[in-house]
Amino acid sequence: MTGGPDTGARRHRRAGRGLAGLAVLVAALAWPTPARADPAVTVTPAAARLDQTVTVELTGWPPGVVTVALCGNEARQGSADCAVATAAAATVPDAGTTRVPLRLTPPPVGCPCVVRAVTATGDRTGTAALTVVDVPDSATVSGPAGQADGPRTVELVAARLDERWTLPGLLGGPAERTLRLDLRNHSGTPLRDLVLTLDLGRAAGTGGAPPPVPVPDLAADERRVVEVPVTIGAPAVGRYPVTGRIDGLDAPVTFTTHTSNWPWLLPVVLPLVVCGVVLARRLRARPGGAESDPAYDAARPDPAGGGRHRRPGGLRLAGVGLIALGVGCAVVLAGQTLLPGRETAAAQRELAERVDERWADPGPPRPGETPPRPGETVRTSLDEALVEPPAGEPLAVMHVPRWRARYTIVQGVGTADLRKGPGHYPGSALPGRVGNFSVAGHRGPAGEPFNDIDRLTAGDAIVVETVGAWYVYRVERHVIVTPDRVDVVAEVPERPGVAATEAMMTMTACHPRYSSKLRYVLFSTLAESMSKADSGRPAALDE
Repeated sequence: MTGGPDTGARRHRRAGRGLAGLAVLVAALAWPTPARADPAVTVTPAAARLDQTVTVELTGWPPGVVTVALCGNEARQGSADCAVATAAAATVPDAGTTRVPLRLTPPPVGCPCVVRAVTATGDRTGTAALTVVDVPDSATVSGPAGQADGPRTVELVAARLDERWTLPGLLGGPAERTLRLDLRNHSGTPLRDLVLTLDLGRAAGTGGAPPPVPVPDLAADERRVVEVPVTIGAPAVGRYPVTGRIDGLDAPVTFTTHTSNWPWLLPVVLPLVVCGVVLARRLRARPGGAESDPAYDAARPDPAGGGRHRRPGGLRLAGVGLIALGVGCAVVLAGQTLLPGRETAAAQRELAERVDERWADPGPPRPGETPPRPGETVRTSLDEALVEPPAGEPLAVMHVPRWRARYTIVQGVGTADLRKGPGHYPGSALPGRVGNFSVAGHRGPAGEPFNDIDRLTAGDAIVVETVGAWYVYRVERHVIVTPDRVDVVAEVPERPGVAATEAMMTMTACHPRYSSKLRYVLFSTLAESMSKADSGRPAALDE
């Protein structure tokens, strides 16, 4: 019989191997798996003094940005017990281990002290005890300094990354972005010493984690948009998440936002480079150099076997290269011409929303705000309490009836300020006050605020709105000057050193359009003031 006695033996052996494999599988499933180790923090040396630098070793941490700081009160209140203003940030590699140097500065509360490490998302924390010999010991500490005044909490209304178009970014190089955080302080006390930590992930490139960024102080019940420049490391291609954390509060505030960068200009530049390389090789391949040799061209055989032909001359190749170069320049010029206007328009929409919300309920008149008396010739401001805000923050709103336009005026005339819209010259008069209220604005791409400044003529109205009043200025004249003529924004325009006796307004912009060779300057004089307490609006808005 074929395979008679052995068949049963083979069957038993196969069954035995199957049972053995099953036993191994059951044992593997039943065997207890080691628990995932918590992130470890080690500090060297274990005792130190303030202003000394210690080494913090992180082991078993997830890849990404980790921030370390010296904390008092054993960090029972989280980051509120830590010296977050001098925290150190480092990027943990895939191996999960790194070393971070940390300079010791006084924590907001006394010891027992620890070094606290936390990820950018705040989901993993670790501490290590550290003896700081010159920090007093507090046996009982109920909370951070200033806790008695109220909780240290802030609301993150919105977080987004706005694009800033640059030539390197359009070619795949480092891309510039602006992180805008809309923060609201709901507490009844000012918030100071807040610190922002960012984790750019692969967007950081080879530069590693950016250092912590101080957050401007927030007054009680204040809402403010904080702007932080962010650079995406080269090659900047694709979509990038950016994670951040705000420390210095009772509990850290975390967020995640996204941005993307696509080097759409690269396909235009690459053909230009290829044309240049081909042209150079063709010219070098000629026996006589760059000059055409008709005898050589006529004697060169046709590769297809169809007789003789002339190879493309250098003039033809140069023409093709110039055409491609012209197309590339046109694309770059179009981008530089059209894209900045989009950025200004987006900033103006955001500023308008903030101003409308802030002015929706201004409350009772502030000290110094008094409506004009009947029959009084008004030459001074109704907003005596109005003060200059920080750079980039909204100051007033400008309405130009002839343009059918409204613009929010920000404080400052720096590059970043004018990117948002018209900017108030620091130190010049405030709206409605005696002196020269001076405002600058860009003029060029579609969407820039002062593009049509040359269309305003004598008698045209320019209405400036503040939280408590309306001011109607009337255009008187204009001049075109060189950029060094700063006397046009003096207290009395074009008469430096002379004290003003009336309220005036000066608007400046580049001239001609798309050029900064000259300045177009428009002078106006205050003609009417109205208090918002009267619940009215100037008739000039409807002209």
